[in-house]
Amino acid sequence: MNKIYPALLLTLSSFSALSSGVLEELKDTPATKYELGLFKLESYVHTMSNKLEDERINNTKFKFKNATVREDNNQLQIVVTAIGRSKYLTESQCKEAKDRLSTPFNTKKIPYNMWSGLSQESYKKLQTEISLNVTLIDKENSALTLTCQ
Repeated sequence: MNKIYPALLLTLSSFSALSSGVLEELKDTPATKYELGLFKLESYVHTMSNKLEDERINNTKFKFKNATVREDNNQLQIVVTAIGRSKYLTESQCKEAKDRLSTPFNTKKIPYNMWSGLSQESYKKLQTEISLNVTLIDKENSALTLTCQ
């Protein structure tokens, strides 16, 4: 028992030193403005997704399902899905859902809220690189969808 105790202490102290070394290394690795803004955007979209889940989208026959952020060809897309009956899978319902969802997912304001210290020109360009895509899904056949961008 006396021989095991010092070995255990040595092992624990080595592990502690190793883990603090990694934490210090992580603290010394800077994140880019892009990474910080993307993290803030993903956190915001996740929070809104939880808040809106199963809520009816005003003036539509669809309920909010979820929202995610997708990176695609130097573009950021906020992808929202909503569930409803197939007879309401129409362009007008999709457009109305997108119009209603453009308030909580306002792609004109998002750059200002997620990235600080950019020039006005950069904010305007960034607004064109962030989009809201809405996909309506039939509640009985999830293969039946309609997307408006």
